[in-house]
Amino acid sequence: MFSFKNHPFSFIYLQRYHPLSIFPKGIAEMPPSEVNPAKDETTLTLLDLDTVSSLSFDDLEEAPGFVIPPAGVYGLLLETAKLEEFTKKAKGDEPATKGHRIAHYYTIEAVEELIDPKEQKPPVGSKFSERFQLNEQGLKYWKTKAKQILGDSVDGANLTVANVIKELGAGTYRIKAKVALKVTDGTGENLGKKFTNIQIRVLERKKEPDLPVS
Repeated sequence: MFSFKNHPFSFIYLQRYHPLSIFPKGIAEMPPSEVNPAKDETTLTLLDLDTVSSLSFDDLEEAPGFVIPPAGVYGLLLETAKLEEFTKKAKGDEPATKGHRIAHYYTIEAVEELIDPKEQKPPVGSKFSERFQLNEQGLKYWKTKAKQILGDSVDGANLTVANVIKELGAGTYRIKAKVALKVTDGTGENLGKKFTNIQIRVLERKKEPDLPVS
């Protein structure tokens, strides 16, 4: 059994319907729900029409995709981290402009517990993302999150932002996290819209070649 230090709450801001809206504290957004399953013909099992027709729809497994996970305890893999470009929508007389942010992409590896047992478990392999704007406030929140995942060893290591993003994006870091949800109402131009705020408390962290969080 591994031993870990507890970490303070970290906050992920997920928007359910409008993934390009900007929040000041760094955001996690749900990208378009496009699924591109790997096509490995050698691993596919062909089912005949009669067999498929008699299957229960409820018993079919769902393909992993981008989700807002229900409140609970999860094992997560930080699959990748990168700098990415996005487009700010035109507003009034202001034209659309390009911007940049740091993005973390997580994969759900285990669903250990759901707060509400009536909620449906997201399929293992489902994903969600966390994004931080390249401004003073966004970078502060990103640094806090990076330290939670990498540990305090990054302090005084004379690393650049690019170094840390590369390390985070290596696909070798796992966290066990308690996830809570909070729905808030939009204001201003987002009035009438609902936003889902996911709060994550990091319980454990691991780096390969350790075993996955379970």
